[in-house]
Amino acid sequence: MAGKNTLKPNSVYLFVNRRTSLVLQAPVERGAAVTQEKPEGNKLQLWTPIPCEDGSFRFMNPATAFMLDTVYSGTAAGTWANAWDENSESQLWRVEVAARGYRKFTQVHSGKVLDIAFMSMNPGVPAQIWEDVGGENQQWKILEYPSPEAAACIAGAGLKAAAKKAAAHSGKVLDNAEDVLSDVAGLAAEAANNMKPVVKKAKRAAKKTVRNVAAKADEAAKEIKKNVKKTAKAVSPEAVEARERAAEAAEEFIDSLKED
Repeated sequence: MAGKNTLKPNSVYLFVNRRTSLVLQAPVERGAAVTQEKPEGNKLQLWTPIPCEDGSFRFMNPATAFMLDTVYSGTAAGTWANAWDENSESQLWRVEVAARGYRKFTQVHSGKVLDIAFMSMNPGVPAQIWEDVGGENQQWKILEYPSPEAAACIAGAGLKAAAKKAAAHSGKVLDNAEDVLSDVAGLAAEAANNMKPVVKKAKRAAKKTVRNVAAKADEAAKEIKKNVKKTAKAVSPEAVEARERAAEAAEEFIDSLKED
């Protein structure tokens, strides 16, 4: 990490906000706001220090050649940072120790420090100047680019974004699964309701069939009884005659024995 006395004029740096881990990015258009954005290492996120005689620096964006400035050279707390051509004392900044490993940018013109508007954590929010209150949103890590530290910063931001996207996708998958299960449950309930009249109809048909079978069986039993009685009546006279003949034959046989 670079400090006040180690910023190299011909080098470029990323300025990483301690609170948000987002980097200071220059606008494409002159006069537009300087914002905090996700670290990507593109040229709009790089700043070249230009040393001044009083020990302060101007910070030029190499992609646009604009300087880090404040809107209308403003000095009031809450004035947004913007990018402008080199022409003003409001573009002079002192780089001072804020905490171990972090620096603050103090505007010489106003005595206020570079901050993030609304203490926002979101990308796209403008930088501003504010009274020095020692907040983490006023502290910056200065990383030379390219460097292992800068590469780690950019890679870390990519991993965070990927993790967030994966988490969102997982949540979406779970939501879709819940929707599918809900739909299946609804269809099952609907199918069960639709089956109720079918089951009732099947039960009625089964009962009717059983009654028809029982009635036919009863009719068949009655018919069998009738046929048995009829058969018995038809056979009875012959059985009587045979019995009488047998009796007569027995009497004749007995009489013959007596004669002998």
